[in-house]
Amino acid sequence: MNPLDHLNAFTRQFTDAKDVFKNMQQWYVKNNPKSGLFVPSIELHGLSPRLALANATGLLKGVTTINTLNDKQYEIIKFLWGLHLFGTWRNTMGVYRIDPDIAADLIASPIPSDTPADIFSRLPEWCVYVEAPENSLSMSTLENKESAVIRGFWALFDMDNGHQVLNLVLNLDQEENSIYSCYQPLTLIVDEDITVSDAVDVALDKNGNLSLLNEEKKLVLHLLSLLLWLCAEEPDISNIKDEPIPRFPPNMPVSRIHKKSGAFVPPSQPIIYDIGKRLGGEIRSFKDQIERSGEIKSSRKRPHIRRGHWHGVWSGAEKSKEFKVYWQSAIFVNSAG
Repeated sequence: MNPLDHLNAFTRQFTDAKDVFKNMQQWYVKNNPKSGLFVPSIELHGLSPRLALANATGLLKGVTTINTLNDKQYEIIKFLWGLHLFGTWRNTMGVYRIDPDIAADLIASPIPSDTPADIFSRLPEWCVYVEAPENSLSMSTLENKESAVIRGFWALFDMDNGHQVLNLVLNLDQEENSIYSCYQPLTLIVDEDITVSDAVDVALDKNGNLSLLNEEKKLVLHLLSLLLWLCAEEPDISNIKDEPIPRFPPNMPVSRIHKKSGAFVPPSQPIIYDIGKRLGGEIRSFKDQIERSGEIKSSRKRPHIRRGHWHGVWSGAEKSKEFKVYWQSAIFVNSAG
């Protein structure tokens, strides 16, 4: 399902969700949290009668893994994480579609080793959905080891034991009872004193256990490399009219705000943005030139494309140093035969 279908299916299954969504907006207006956070998931227990009842009756007491959940427990877990996800994303509904050729280079490019994890605090919205090109990413689910295609993922902030964290919620092409189909996130600490790579190494699940196997760590680094585009300097992002989008203040809502209540009026449809469309077009132009070049009767190397890659630099004085990440575009090498 696409992200809007997921939202609609969630609100059909849980008819009380929309009331909680309104409570989340009111909580945000009242508390005005910083650093890109909309509403911490822990606050939902006080904003939803269903979750309050589950706590009071000890419904989830003693639960350790998804495999030990009964149907009622699974439903309440899905309700909790679905509330946090869709109650945040619905306010802006940003969908960022990655050019296939750019995505291939992003997946192949490691994130610079010095990149601090808090670079993701520059995300343009409280919650974004990144749409992956078809069949560009897949993973084996822990339950049955079958390969599942990743259609995209959401990214949003939360709080966990006093730490601000980044939640990644996968959208798989499989429908099954797993941590992914109940919207439970992969969680990474985002702090200026820890690098992205270290954050992935110490990723924790909701029970405080190291959660990522080596295969999953590799996948998460691929996802973060895609997400990093939204936080980099001079990003190539355009709207549906193919107009370049300048960098706008992080987390600024693009939806309307009700003058009296201060609540956000959600868009009726997702707002589509293209990532790397111009640069992806350049790569395809390079490929066309290579195909037309034929055999090169020269001692020089055949024309080829040098992949785009991430490049990070420190800038500023010692006390105000800032790490900035730039995308080094693909280069056409030996264009003249």
